[in-house]
Amino acid sequence: ANAIFPSLSEYVAHQKWQQLKSLIKKSIILVILLGMPVFIILFLYPAVIISFIFERGAFPSSATTITAEILKYYSYGLIAVLIHTIITKVYYSLGLEKILFAVSVGSIILKIVLSDVLYRTLYQNGLALATSLTFIVSTIILYIYLVCYLKRY
Repeated sequence: ANAIFPSLSEYVAHQKWQQLKSLIKKSIILVILLGMPVFIILFLYPAVIISFIFERGAFPSSATTITAEILKYYSYGLIAVLIHTIITKVYYSLGLEKILFAVSVGSIILKIVLSDVLYRTLYQNGLALATSLTFIVSTIILYIYLVCYLKRY
């Protein structure tokens, strides 16, 4: 996302709306293509990953199991986090910081509510799922608003 920010800003400054839309589309497709294999690996092999990284004598296998489950729930939101990062840069280049702020406030409220509700049944996994769901919802909201905003150009 940082790599495309100068181009985004340039396209907005020179009102090159078609190039802006094209760059956004290509960037989102790229992060989906790059993120999907990572998501699949994180989803299918969380225990192997956690064991490889942390289980070296000081990290018991029971902790590996718990952490692997948490990683799996976080992985649900990976693609949304990647897309969110790109969309956030687009908002900054368009000068739509107030919209970002409003969505962020809503996301914080949603995260608190989801964390409270999901922790009751899923415990620490519920906290990870609340984070993933919050990113998914906020990314969808930002994407829909962006599409509507860019229709005027």
